Amino acid sequence: MALLLRIFVLILLCAVFSPRAEAAAVPPTCDRDFWDVLRARAWEGANREITQNQNIIAKPDSVLSYICFDSYLDHMARYAGRHGTEDPDGTGGVFYDIYVALRRVQGIVDPDLTTGLDMNSVLEILILDSLTSGVSALSVTDPGGVAAATCGRDYYIDANFDHTALGGKYGANMSLDNSVSDSNYICDRMRWVWDFAKCYNFRRRASEGFYTLQEYRDREAIPSDFRDLPQRCDTIKGNAGDIICGMAIHGAPNDPLVIFGWPWGGGAPTVWQTAYLAANPNPGALGGADSTMSYWNLLNPAACGALTPIKTGVIVTRPNGSQYSDAVCSAPGCWYQPGGGVGAAGSCNP
Repeated sequence: MALLLRIFVLILLCAVFSPRAEAAAVPPTCDRDFWDVLRARAWEGANREITQNQNIIAKPDSVLSYICFDSYLDHMARYAGRHGTEDPDGTGGVFYDIYVALRRVQGIVDPDLTTGLDMNSVLEILILDSLTSGVSALSVTDPGGVAAATCGRDYYIDANFDHTALGGKYGANMSLDNSVSDSNYICDRMRWVWDFAKCYNFRRRASEGFYTLQEYRDREAIPSDFRDLPQRCDTIKGNAGDIICGMAIHGAPNDPLVIFGWPWGGGAPTVWQTAYLAANPNPGALGGADSTMSYWNLLNPAACGALTPIKTGVIVTRPNGSQYSDAVCSAPGCWYQPGGGVGAAGSCNP
């Protein structure tokens, strides 16, 4: 009997003092909704910095434009005409001029060349014609001619550096000539571009300003971007033009829905609008701050009568021996009027 009693007491003690089998619920250490807010704000800050840097730091110009590459071709044609195979005796003169004039008649030797087979024309066709437009006529029978007729030829300088000096900040023309002439090499572009660049002051253009995140969101609705140099993307081609050119170069798309815009319809998403709403949720919304509880209505003295006095626990005894319960009124401008006794509620008055 004594043994059974001891066993019972031991079991009772283990049940009382042993740890619980299930662990207490541990709250999550990271609020996922708040993390989404931080991520959206980080995206806004990073993209604003990228945009401002690209506004301030000018797009590099073409090295071929800086060194006046077309003038190099002019000098080479001049040298070939006076010291090369076109002028064996190196004297030039009227007979050489007649010889060049005859060979520059279109189609007299080779119909594929625009002005003949002299060195000027060879340099134009082999080199200059791939850099800038206006050098030769376009034929749809040429390789890639159909795509070029639809979308325009991809001239290297015109397609990539179709802007004035310093990425468009300086109005000086940086284009190449569309023909080769017999002349000496003359070029001072790097000097006057440098003179302008070293004296350029910040904030000469509206795009170089510092804008708020809300202004970026509003700007997207135009639709546009604060980056306006050297050329805005939305002014180059419309969506229909991109589709036509893409089909001319690469063929019809596998997904026919692409022809009508984005696969989900309704156009591309407005990333700034989406990020701005995600980064600035309303108070009380997921990831947002707690809703603020205000009592502005109690600041109105006319609301004093609606207040319930808050008792302090102090009983005040007047000189005449009467007593009342002390209380305060929570709104500014309201004072407490005691009741007729300790148990009376009293009132708040303006």
